[in-house]
Amino acid sequence: MKVNSFLCRREILSAVLVWCVTVSRATAAQDGPKPDIRVTEARPVHSLVITVSVSSSDEKLVVPNCGQDLLGQESLCGPPFPTHLEVQTAKGWHSVGFRTPDRVLGSLSPKIWKASEIPPGGHRKFVFLVSKDDFALETGQRVRIVVDAWHDEQSMRNGGKSLQIVSLPFNCP
Repeated sequence: MKVNSFLCRREILSAVLVWCVTVSRATAAQDGPKPDIRVTEARPVHSLVITVSVSSSDEKLVVPNCGQDLLGQESLCGPPFPTHLEVQTAKGWHSVGFRTPDRVLGSLSPKIWKASEIPPGGHRKFVFLVSKDDFALETGQRVRIVVDAWHDEQSMRNGGKSLQIVSLPFNCP
């Protein structure tokens, strides 16, 4: 008896669901055209995502960020400024170049940067995203990240002298 009761309930629930879907579709059709979205293309994006921890010494630092990534981590502004990557060449360290010569980048105005304060002796995590489609980055290259920081927010916003904090070199993944 219990099995039949369970099957009966399941059949009734299924019938109710089918009826609800049918009624909602009929109602939608009566209301006229609705906005629609269709996926026309989906492709992987080739990016280098770098997570860094910036530490201050005995003075406060202000590092510009341009918002948060999908995981809520503060995202460093750039490239090209105030954060960029350098690649090691036979002639020393140079800013990483574009993959094709027709690329042009701009940067956000310092007026809209968000100020991330790092107290004396403190540290703060950031994420930095660089497109491998736009920049000439190859797996295995020696690269380093350069972050501009200031001692106060006013200097950052007014174009005051910055400190360049340079990471240890690492191999591009």
